[in-house]
Amino acid sequence: MRHFTEIREFERVLVGEYPTEALREAAFNAVIHRDYQAGARVHITLKDGELEVKSPGGLLKPLSLSRIRAFNAPPYSRNPHIALAIHRMGWIEEKGSGLGRMRDSMTAQGLRPPFFNFDDGYFVVTLPGQQQAWSNVRVASELLASLDESQRKIIQLIVENGRTATGQCAAELSVNVATARRHLRKLVDKGLLGTRGSGPRLTYHLSGDELT
Repeated sequence: MRHFTEIREFERVLVGEYPTEALREAAFNAVIHRDYQAGARVHITLKDGELEVKSPGGLLKPLSLSRIRAFNAPPYSRNPHIALAIHRMGWIEEKGSGLGRMRDSMTAQGLRPPFFNFDDGYFVVTLPGQQQAWSNVRVASELLASLDESQRKIIQLIVENGRTATGQCAAELSVNVATARRHLRKLVDKGLLGTRGSGPRLTYHLSGDELT
């Protein structure tokens, strides 16, 4: 699973592509609601841009695919004893609230909500990942909100291009080189940007891009 470094309040935090809560709910739901008489296994597959959890068996009434896709399915378990045991161990929370937590944890991380479907006897939960190429470093939304408009444009420019130079930044902001340099130095002082090279070859990049 891909990870990135997110800058939060001027500290770097390693963040997984998929929120832990969504992964946990998808995996435990597969164990709790699967058809054990089918003799098939639960499959968790990490693909390029998505994670898929396949659980053998269909849905039992009163559950329906349309209600699950609307995140308003009633609490119901094919295997209530397993559900009770997992709940008592503290691995899942209130019965019937897992779909909403899965959705909320995904959208809170800037991802699309999970998608549900049937495929060849399996109930399939798909967690969509990031569609665009990642920079190694991202800036948390609350920190980004503390920057002025020009600084945010510079961050976006570097996210899209991997780096920028003073002249490119000046052209993008429609300001002179001295003003662009001041904006860039402020972002360096905040710990958001780092530099490479010197003189006319000086470039600016997000401050964790050198991390591996």
